Amino acid sequence: MPEFPRQFPNGKTTELFHYPISAIMSMGYEKRRSVTLLALGGFFVNVVVQLVNPLLKITVCSVNQFQWPITKDTPIIRMGQRTFFIAFPGLLYALQFPRDFAEVSTAGSVAGYPCSDNELSLWNIVRPLAEPMAHEILLLFGHRPGLSRFYVSNHNSSYTRAIRLSATTRTIMEAFVSGSLTLSCITIQDSYNEPPCIPARASIIVFTCLVDALEASTLVSHGFKTIPLLHSCNNTFYPSIGFRVWRLNDVGVINFVRGLDAAVKNEEECVLSKTVEESSSDKEKGEEVTSIVDDKGKGKQVMP
Repeated sequence: MPEFPRQFPNGKTTELFHYPISAIMSMGYEKRRSVTLLALGGFFVNVVVQLVNPLLKITVCSVNQFQWPITKDTPIIRMGQRTFFIAFPGLLYALQFPRDFAEVSTAGSVAGYPCSDNELSLWNIVRPLAEPMAHEILLLFGHRPGLSRFYVSNHNSSYTRAIRLSATTRTIMEAFVSGSLTLSCITIQDSYNEPPCIPARASIIVFTCLVDALEASTLVSHGFKTIPLLHSCNNTFYPSIGFRVWRLNDVGVINFVRGLDAAVKNEEECVLSKTVEESSSDKEKGEEVTSIVDDKGKGKQVMP
């Protein structure tokens, strides 16, 4: 059962759903198209609300403390009985749950593809189906899908971007409940002139614009003289899609970027330590866990 809301001085978190075991993977956009395990463990969905501005909300998912946002413009595509694809600008995740009913097969029926969720070739079969659908939805909302435009000379990989997104999500969540995220840091865009009593939902841009800023900073620190243009989050075009959207303005981006480097470093250490622990635990139980799909697609990054 979901827990009661957790109250903080300036906000609260409410658990909507949890499941005791799951796995989240990053589907790399680089040439090798690797599948990298990010976290194994309990899956949680929480809604975070500010008390001073209760109309501002974010929804955060996590697997064993690895976090990512779920926004109104986040494509989520179910492929099979227990496998989901989640897309962001520059990132594609695969979320998988364990088998509940061993006798139930969705191959070729509910799944819509000729293999079950625990097939070794699962990702090579379903990714070409899910990825174009996810990209189409991102484009519909005015976002740029696929490999990050800040991926240059092996800097800013998909794995690193995933770590940064998790750290950014955690930072925004903490700012919500601590009160450090104020109205001076955000811009609210209305669609169809909704009344001010309608809640404003976070856009993906709230999180990815901070990740973009970190990636641009990485290129500068490595001596690149020409880097892709870092667009202002406040000026980014956002189509009218029928709901209120809030985003960070330039002041908000500057305030948050200052402390993100340390948060990203801590996040990476945490992710590495947890995946090593879980992989070691699985190995002791006789379960093989790998983090890379080889060139022939014979990986075992699936849940039994």
